[in-house]
Amino acid sequence: MEDLNTLYINRANRLACWFKRVGHKTRHQQKSKHLLHLISMYTYKHQRPALTVDILLFHRGENQEWHILLIKRKQEPFKDQWAFPGGFVDIDEKIDAAAFRELEEETGITNLNLERLGIYDDPDRDPRGRTISIAYIGILDEQRGAIASDDALEAEWFAIDKLPHLAFDHQKIMMDGRKKLSSVT
Repeated sequence: MEDLNTLYINRANRLACWFKRVGHKTRHQQKSKHLLHLISMYTYKHQRPALTVDILLFHRGENQEWHILLIKRKQEPFKDQWAFPGGFVDIDEKIDAAAFRELEEETGITNLNLERLGIYDDPDRDPRGRTISIAYIGILDEQRGAIASDDALEAEWFAIDKLPHLAFDHQKIMMDGRKKLSSVT
C-alpha cells in the first residue's frame, strides 16, 4: 500500500501527464510542477487528529438547582443519545468561533459568554477516530429556549443531578463542569 506522500505525488504526476496529453502547454505544466512541489513539501506520513468543540451551557432553575442544555444526536455515532452541543472545527476557523457557531447551529442560542473549560484527548473518546475536543462552559442568568437544528434531533434542559446517559466522554467532561460550577457559587 502506498503511503500518503507517494499517493499524492503519483496523482500530481498523472495530472501533469494529462495536461501534456491534451495540449495545455507551459502555464498548466508549470502549475502541475508547482503543485507537485507543494504536495511533496507539505504532505506528512503522520496521521492528524480531528478537532472538535463541546459546549456546557448552564443556568440556575427557580429552586437554585443547576440545569444544563443537552442535544439528542441525529447522526451516528451515538445516534438518539444525549450529548453537549458541539462539533468539528472547520479548517479555516478559529476554535472559539467554532464553539459559538456549533452552539447556534444546534440550539439557536447566541449572545453569551463562553470560556474554555479544558481539553479532552483520550485516544478512544470517539469511535470515528482520533478526536481532540476543547470544552467550553457558559452560564446564563436564566433559561433560554433552545431549538434543535442541524445535527440535533432535540434540545432540552436537564437538572444536573438527573442527567440521562451521555455520549462520548461527556460524563467526564460533565464532572469537570460541575467542579467549575462549584467555584462560581
